[in-house]
Amino acid sequence: MFKTELTEKARNILKSYAHEDFAITTTVLNEFIYIALAKVTGKRGHTLRRYVKARGYPDEIMDKIITAFEQLEIAVLPDVTDPKLVLETARSYRLLPADAMIALTCRHHRIDVIATFDEDFKRVPWLKVVP
Repeated sequence: MFKTELTEKARNILKSYAHEDFAITTTVLNEFIYIALAKVTGKRGHTLRRYVKARGYPDEIMDKIITAFEQLEIAVLPDVTDPKLVLETARSYRLLPADAMIALTCRHHRIDVIATFDEDFKRVPWLKVVP
């Protein structure tokens, strides 16, 4: 979708797991759209928020995301948001709250393999991190 230093590695992971079902959480969808928008516009934080308010989302981003979801048949799973569980998980495994929600959502849906370059998920005992 967007070339980075990890593009080839990510492409190989997708090929290796092409026979599997793909799913992301609503938190990951939010992060994904934010990163894509920041990459295309070169803006972040409040500057990015003002950009979206003034100009909306570039078709280039939205069309690529929609195409990727259709081609890969990606399911979007609602996050586990129980505050006590999120905070306990964040504290126990030294995760940011959003990462704790992702880990809990995986556990809730019996997902035990997660494709991410975020090393923090390696501290979560119920997840196998690839690569």
